[in-house]
Amino acid sequence: MSATLPTVDYVIACESVRPDLGNKLNILGFYGVLPRAHIRIAEWESPINLLFMVSTHGGVEKFKIQLRIKQPDASELVLSIAVDAEPAIAPGNAVIVFEFPSIAFKQEGEHRIEALVNDKLAYEKSFFIGKGLLDIPAVR
Repeated sequence: MSATLPTVDYVIACESVRPDLGNKLNILGFYGVLPRAHIRIAEWESPINLLFMVSTHGGVEKFKIQLRIKQPDASELVLSIAVDAEPAIAPGNAVIVFEFPSIAFKQEGEHRIEALVNDKLAYEKSFFIGKGLLDIPAVR
């Protein structure tokens, strides 16, 4: 009998997360939910802290998961280590956090995230990297 592998529901891009009371995570420096995340950097190849929070459901056994980031020209920017994970939050659900504490982007445009579950492509979405400040209108 083969194991039931999880499905990746969504990926959140941010600078960091912090554990909070009540089994919660505080999301810090929120960039967005893929594929709608837009990240602006000051200078090319200046390292930033980037974190991806991956939510899964449907798994019933332990699994390995890793993330690959591809640049707009389809070259690989980085491949994370494979993380051992298991459903823990609720039956069949898991949240896995991947932190890239000093990642330097070299190209502007649409980058791709690939989530590999047990070495098989399970999720693929894009996010945008650009240079300069993001104009966010103030709400009063």
